[in-house]
Amino acid sequence: GQGVRLVPAVAPVEVPGKGWLVVGAISRGYAWEEDDATQRPVWSHHINHVFVLLDSSFQAKAVSPEFCISGETRPGHCEVVQALSSLLVEEDRIVIGYGVNDCD
Repeated sequence: GQGVRLVPAVAPVEVPGKGWLVVGAISRGYAWEEDDATQRPVWSHHINHVFVLLDSSFQAKAVSPEFCISGETRPGHCEVVQALSSLLVEEDRIVIGYGVNDCD
């Protein structure tokens, strides 16, 4: 059936004096193999992301509101395929490397 799954999208990055920052991907839907008795998910869709701040023992201290990446094809709407590839913390800003639709 349908499920919600949170998985790390990028490796944790240390934020001096605060802990570790990671971005998690939340998948809310899956495409299933029709002829497979185990009904394994083939790919996921309806993906949002959250920032998670971890303490020194990697326990969650804070979680941001969900966000998504919108592309040029549908401004203001979450792209079905979105992947975060890198995370950089510079002083007071966060830089994220990402792709949408496996092409942008």
